[in-house]
Amino acid sequence: MVTLRGGYLRDHRDEILRLARNEEQRACGINPLERIMEIREDGSSLELLTTDGKLAQRIGREVRKACAGTLAYKRSEDTKLLRVVWVRDG
Repeated sequence: MVTLRGGYLRDHRDEILRLARNEEQRACGINPLERIMEIREDGSSLELLTTDGKLAQRIGREVRKACAGTLAYKRSEDTKLLRVVWVRDG
């Protein structure tokens, strides 16, 4: 799962979603099972549910590379879940 938050997201939402979709297409070319399953949105954040932790990691890395901000990875110890959190204010 990728969580995107911050004031920058409000102003550049479409650009950031385009980055995520481009990374999904790249990953799908290698493994057709790597996909964004769902996009949840509220006023201040986006959550992208992915089929694979590596895809989530790559999306987070690409958003940080293109838009700066802070990126954090949170792994659960008992399962193979990865939560990627990107934040940029302003």
